[in-house]
This record gives sequence, C-alpha cells and structure tokens, in this order.
Amino acid sequence: MAAPATWLKDMYEDVDASRGPDVLARFAPEIELQFGARPAVTGVEEARRTLMAVHENFLSVSHRFVNVWEQGDTTICEFVATYLLASGERVPLPTLTILRREGDRIASMRVYMDEGPLRPHL
Repeated sequence: MAAPATWLKDMYEDVDASRGPDVLARFAPEIELQFGARPAVTGVEEARRTLMAVHENFLSVSHRFVNVWEQGDTTICEFVATYLLASGERVPLPTLTILRREGDRIASMRVYMDEGPLRPHL
C-alpha cells in the first residue's frame, strides 16, 4: 500500500481524535455526503448532523488504512473502522470511502459500510 497523502492522514487523525470542527473545516460548503444506507445530504450542516448521528452511539472510532488509490481529484480509501462501544467491545468493520476534492476541500464523500453488525449494540 502506498502511504496515504498527508491531507488524508491528517483528516482521519482528526476523525479518530473526535475533532469534529477540524473535520468539518475540510469540507466544501456544498459537500455531498452519503454514509452507508443513510440518506444522502448536501452542505456542511447536514453533513455534521449525519456524522453526529453515525457516531453518537459509540465512544470512539479508529481507522486503519488497508489501501489507498488516488487519481486526479478522487481518492478511494479501504479501511478497517473499529468502533469502541460503551460495553468496552470493539467492533471492526470493513469500509470503503470515495472522496472527491475541489482544491483543498472535500466536495463529495461516499462511505460504503454495513452498519448491520453494530445494530444489536445500539
């Protein structure tokens, strides 16, 4: 695997450290966000609400890069996202995210993950 670009590594360090405002600052004003089977949303505020809803039931999440592919303004990331539950259990989930950037901002983020294994814990 090639090393992730600095901007990508930094963003997921912010995600894993629960620095929501720093993550949102990386988004274009009209970001398009699709997370799993949840409805697609547009705009930073709607993206914030969606991401808060995703993470409200967990103590933390950590991402381990498996593969990263970059072509032009598009980056595809294969991860294992590990969720820490209030029970202390860790639930690892395979995840694929497609990011499209405009300049230094993320204009589109599509996260493909099956949240089903987490449902019994919610």
